[in-house]
Amino acid sequence: MRDPGRKAFFHPSMMNSQLARAMCNLAGVRPGSIVLDPFCGGGGILCEIAALGARAIGIDLNWRLINGARTNLSAMFHSDFSLIQADASSSPVGKQRLDCIVTDPPYGRISSTRGAKAVDLVRTFLERVPDMIRIGGRLCICGSSDMNVGEMILELGFAVTNRLEVRVHSGLTREVSAVQF
Repeated sequence: MRDPGRKAFFHPSMMNSQLARAMCNLAGVRPGSIVLDPFCGGGGILCEIAALGARAIGIDLNWRLINGARTNLSAMFHSDFSLIQADASSSPVGKQRLDCIVTDPPYGRISSTRGAKAVDLVRTFLERVPDMIRIGGRLCICGSSDMNVGEMILELGFAVTNRLEVRVHSGLTREVSAVQF
């Protein structure tokens, strides 16, 4: 049930489980960690977070996708998760600090940003990460190579600990960047 097409809820923008797991590993997700996916969609990354025994917190603007993520996490018999319909630019964690953030922000034709430019959403979110994550915590973020997420990270003064490119098809290369705070 880890592959997107076999999940109880499917959306074409869901990340495949192997890349989602690799991102969780780069972020250092461990059992008991508190981990946020602020652009959770149908919960592909959240399912990998949950499978590793961490507490999964997902945010998405789209109510249908939040319900899909709930369906997928519940099908895993995983109960330690929270899902919030909200804008990722607002911190859902209050004064509590996250251990990790693992995310794949929207990009492309099938992703909805409700009129906002995806690159602006990502930049606004990245600017808020230091207020959400504990010292020593890690962020792993994936974006299309056209978004230049790695460059955004460097412009904000964060140090990239790992970076890789994954060619999906001739028109799409995903750029994965990991940062430790």
